[in-house]
Amino acid sequence: MSKHDTSDHIYDNTIWMKKDSLGNRKTTREKKCRPVYIIIAVLLFLSLLVNGVLAYLYFTKDKNMLHCEPVTNCSNSDHEQDSPGCTYEEQWSSINYCPDLPEQWLKGNDRFYVFSNHNKTWSSSRKHCQDLGGDLVIINNTEEKEFLARRLCVTGESDLYWAGNSDGNWADPDSKQHNCAVLKGNTQEDISCLREERSICEIPCLQ
Repeated sequence: MSKHDTSDHIYDNTIWMKKDSLGNRKTTREKKCRPVYIIIAVLLFLSLLVNGVLAYLYFTKDKNMLHCEPVTNCSNSDHEQDSPGCTYEEQWSSINYCPDLPEQWLKGNDRFYVFSNHNKTWSSSRKHCQDLGGDLVIINNTEEKEFLARRLCVTGESDLYWAGNSDGNWADPDSKQHNCAVLKGNTQEDISCLREERSICEIPCLQ
């Protein structure tokens, strides 16, 4: 082997040792950083998990536990004020409702009142209320009557809403001769239970 070849061989070994040294340093650095990457990944996973749980709890909470925000005044609500004889509009601010639900849920007198937008017979309306955890509203006192009158006044006194009162045997409300109660403004009337009207459900608040 010539002197020139020996010099080249030494030079090649030097380059290889440098490369190997750099590779070892890179591997060592990666080993040191690996726990940091794992910790960051775990923290991101836990953050996503917590956010997912919170979102699930928010969107699946019981409707009966909703805390309704008050409507500040009639003009800010989306209800028509087409009742010139209405004397309750100024008191609308004392009524609470939940605007994010398909039906109007008003909270008052330690209970919810649900105003249905669908026309059904008395029996179908009552079943709907029972499915929600309550029953058709039964007016027990003047305070409750005036509370509901404020809401009915704003929506229009000509609309009829099924109530839980009946003039006879509750066992056969589908009889053609049977009449059931409806609320019209601040008055109560009797009509055939087979007619299809809106309804008001009464649901106790969970304490």
